[in-house]
Amino acid sequence: MKIIPVLDIKNLLVVQAIAGKREEYTPLIDSKLISSPIIERALQDIYVEGYREIYIADIDLIEERSSHDFVKLYSHMLSLFNKVYLDVGRRGIEYYYDLSNIVPVIGTEYVESQELALLHDKTMSLDMFNENVKFKDCLKHYEEVLYLMYRLSIVPERVLIIDLERVGTLSGIDYEKICNISRKLRDIGVREIFYGGGIRCIEDIKKLENHVDAVIVGSALHRGYIR
Repeated sequence: MKIIPVLDIKNLLVVQAIAGKREEYTPLIDSKLISSPIIERALQDIYVEGYREIYIADIDLIEERSSHDFVKLYSHMLSLFNKVYLDVGRRGIEYYYDLSNIVPVIGTEYVESQELALLHDKTMSLDMFNENVKFKDCLKHYEEVLYLMYRLSIVPERVLIIDLERVGTLSGIDYEKICNISRKLRDIGVREIFYGGGIRCIEDIKKLENHVDAVIVGSALHRGYIR
């Protein structure tokens, strides 16, 4: 199963993400995976380690506090990867990228619940807090959201199940919830399913082998628990 490293970017530096509390993110130092929070250096280190897919969340663009073109700024490094899953917030719905390896990721937290159909055929991040999916206007239980997707024939090309409150915490995974969501997404017709949040070690990843196609990992890689 694929392991996809995570880089969270804020003020054009790699930061440590913790439980979705973006205001508390600080530059990532003492990582076993990257030698510096400088983006170019971090991307080079990850490439040298043999990873050919990467997930990047640009917090400044997500929170609409900046208008820089992340892809244009770092195209010379991003072009090295087979796929770059890029979260830049709501603008990812319609934004066009010159690099063909860029896959925009659109989180449910950027759309209102009645806009769910916008994520049809897209790479969707199912942004979760406990049993609920976070939308811009509300929280809805994941069972309700999955039923709505089934009823309205909303089939994303790919779904990233992101347990926001577990991100950066190394707190482990909610195995039963992930399996249930994954099974229902397969029933809807979703071809690729990724999971991120709380992964501590290889054992956590092995538990998910038959349920998801890839895991998105940050802290466990940076701390050297997974190599």
